[in-house]
Amino acid sequence: MNKLPWLILTVVIGLMAVTLQGCESTPSEVIEPEKMARLLADIHIGESVAELERRSYPDDSTKQALKQAIYARHGVTSEQVDTSMKWYGYHLDKYVEVYDRVIEMLETDISYAQDVAGAQSESMSNMRIELEGDSVDIWPDIRYRRFSPQMPNDNIIFSLNFDRNWEAGDVYILNAKLFNALTPTTMSLTVDYQDGTKDYVTLVRPGSGWQSIKLVLDSVKKAYNVYGAISHTPDPDEVAYIDSISLVRVRRNEYNRIPLVNQRSASHSYGGN
Repeated sequence: MNKLPWLILTVVIGLMAVTLQGCESTPSEVIEPEKMARLLADIHIGESVAELERRSYPDDSTKQALKQAIYARHGVTSEQVDTSMKWYGYHLDKYVEVYDRVIEMLETDISYAQDVAGAQSESMSNMRIELEGDSVDIWPDIRYRRFSPQMPNDNIIFSLNFDRNWEAGDVYILNAKLFNALTPTTMSLTVDYQDGTKDYVTLVRPGSGWQSIKLVLDSVKKAYNVYGAISHTPDPDEVAYIDSISLVRVRRNEYNRIPLVNQRSASHSYGGN
C-alpha cells in the first residue's frame, strides 16, 4: 500500500517530463527557431537595402517582391511565415529567444563589416587616389555591399552620362575589394560613342582580394555614356562582402601612375549599325 503514492508520483513526473519536452519543440508546420531567426534577420537587412536603394524599390509592390525573394532563398512560403509568426506570438518565451538571436546575428553582421573596413584601411592607403588635378573618384553609389543567397540582387549597376568635365582619352578605373568570396566576381566597364561604336573591358576573378579594371576611352571619338556592373552570385552557404568601391576618372597622361591590382581582363570594341 505504501508503494502506491510513489507509483502515482512517478507517473505524474513522467507525464510532466513528456509535456515539458513537447513544449520545447516547435510543431512541424512552424519554422524552427534558428532558421526563423536567420530569416527575420535577413528580412531586416532586406528592408535596409530597400531604404538605401529607393530608386530600385520605390513602392510597396517592389518591396513585397523583395520580401518574397528572401522567402524563396530560405525555401519558405508566406503562409509558413504567417503560421510561424502566429505560433511564436502565442509562445512569447520562444518569440523572445528568436529575437534575441536576430539581434545577435545582426550585431555579428555589423561587427564583421566594421572589422573588415578597419582591417583594410591601411592597405587602402597604398591604393588611394589623391583627388587632385584631373584625377577624381566619381563613384555614384554606396561603397559597401553584402552578397548572400538571401539577398535578392546579385548585381551592382551604375551609369554615368556625359558632362562638361569629360575629355577624349579619359581613363576610368574601377576598384573594389572582396572578402570571404568563394565564387567568381565579374566586373565590367563600357563606353558608348556618338558614332554608334562601343569599347568595353571585363574581368572575371575568383576568390577574395582587390580587383581592378581600367577602360581607356578613344582619344578621338566623343563619348556620351560610361556604365558598368559588379556581379557576384554566391553559393548557397556563402556570405561575401565587397568594400571600398571606387570609380576613378584620370586624364590619359596621368593614368600610368595609378596602381592596378590583380587585373586580368579582356578589352573589346565593336561598331554599331
